[in-house]
Amino acid sequence: MSVQNAILQVHEMIIKAKDGRKVVLRKPKMSDVKGLLNFINSLVREDAPILCNRRMTFKEERKWLKGVIEDINKKRKIYLVAEIDGKIIGAVEIRKGRFREKHTGELGVSVIREYRNLGIGKEMIRAIIKLAKKDRDLKLLYLTVYANNKVAQHVYEKIGFKRVAVLKNRIFYKGKYINQIVMELPLKKMG
Repeated sequence: MSVQNAILQVHEMIIKAKDGRKVVLRKPKMSDVKGLLNFINSLVREDAPILCNRRMTFKEERKWLKGVIEDINKKRKIYLVAEIDGKIIGAVEIRKGRFREKHTGELGVSVIREYRNLGIGKEMIRAIIKLAKKDRDLKLLYLTVYANNKVAQHVYEKIGFKRVAVLKNRIFYKGKYINQIVMELPLKKMG
């Protein structure tokens, strides 16, 4: 079964936060544009360790979301939003590699500040990994994480990711250049 079919068959998944709240994981839809705009701009306002460092406009977010949905439909991406009481509080994605990298997927995850340290990000990653394992092409997941983001690194290690490289001075964040750590998680046997 392809990941796309798996997501279509399971329109949403429920996970529990450490505080007992129900978190709904589901595919995004065009009606999420305002919620996703609030989500990304919340991360930008808090200066979270993400690549985006400026607020997005509604028009930009709508265009971006249209592209995400197209990528999901064309099986180039797996993407889930996380909601609590109808509010988008997180997102997790795997961007599938192309051509000679088609066996790889790049994982990205974010949760807004007030919902961190509740185990939500870790469960989001576990849920998307389950979907990724159903994709016959994906054999290896990788991610990059800011070297100073020790909490995220610890979460990734608990899930099974291993450090494989350091990209020196890759990110300019809070007035200084910092390294990125590359981590990998094999999904299937290779070689």
